[in-house]
Amino acid sequence: MSAEILARAIGSAPEIIEGIRSGLYTVWGGVVRVTKGYEGAGQIVGHLQFPGDTQQAQQAIDQLTQRLGGIQGSVDALQQGLNVLQSLQTANLALSGLNLAVSVAGFAIVCSKLNKISDQLASQSAKINQLVDLAVEAKEVQQLRDTARFRSAVKTIRQFAEMGDIEGLKGQIGSLHEQYEFTKLVLERSASRASSRSFLTSLELLQCLQERMMYLGFLQSFVQQKTGAPKFAIEALRELQTDWLAISTVIVDSVAANESWVAQLTQAEADNIVSLLRYRKEAMPALEYQASLLEFVAKRPGGIELLSNDTPEIRFIAA
Repeated sequence: MSAEILARAIGSAPEIIEGIRSGLYTVWGGVVRVTKGYEGAGQIVGHLQFPGDTQQAQQAIDQLTQRLGGIQGSVDALQQGLNVLQSLQTANLALSGLNLAVSVAGFAIVCSKLNKISDQLASQSAKINQLVDLAVEAKEVQQLRDTARFRSAVKTIRQFAEMGDIEGLKGQIGSLHEQYEFTKLVLERSASRASSRSFLTSLELLQCLQERMMYLGFLQSFVQQKTGAPKFAIEALRELQTDWLAISTVIVDSVAANESWVAQLTQAEADNIVSLLRYRKEAMPALEYQASLLEFVAKRPGGIELLSNDTPEIRFIAA
């Protein structure tokens, strides 16, 4: 596979820029698709690769802003362009330019963030008991842990059975699955009791835990990719998207069904709930960006070499 054939700087792809500006193409999480209502709707046209350096990424986005603004002929078109660029910026910068598809540095970033989150949880040990009480009764904690271990074992056994070996980083996968599953279970139980006073007092910890779940999902994906299991690397991110949406949906439905409870909220409490939910929405383009790159590499293994070469500007990679 030739990098010259597949990839070019976005500035050298005027038809792609024009397609984005006109609405023919829609960009979400770095994936360029034909917009609904046009022939071939939903078809992937290509992928955008962002610079790994945060400053370079911002400069590249600013340059694309100018390119889109320079050919827009109406206020509506300008707003459309700004919305596109906001999506691109979130996809690349919300997670500090993380590119787990190929980056060893990405592994270190995730580990560092997980350590910080663990430190935050440890520093609030008194509140952790409160969170556990919110999520489950004490007698159920071990049951949840057992369930998490079971789910972890099923995932690990399934992977090893399909791949036929257990070398290298694979020895870490079971533990990652267990940690992810337990974190998810606590969030699920907490979400089911969203319209309660104890839920409100635990929002800070829940924010910590949902961030922890996100980075555990990324870490699982990274390890799977590095151990030669691209299918499971993609699954890890897709499952994270599904799980996180389900948790947020339960919270939204619970709050919406309790108008009297909502009416008693202070402005600060309402803002904190919105902030908890907004975090997922803002992270979604970043998740889609990572998953789309992994899917691209899975279909075209030679793409790993292309993506390993950092780019100082936004690069368009044809599907």
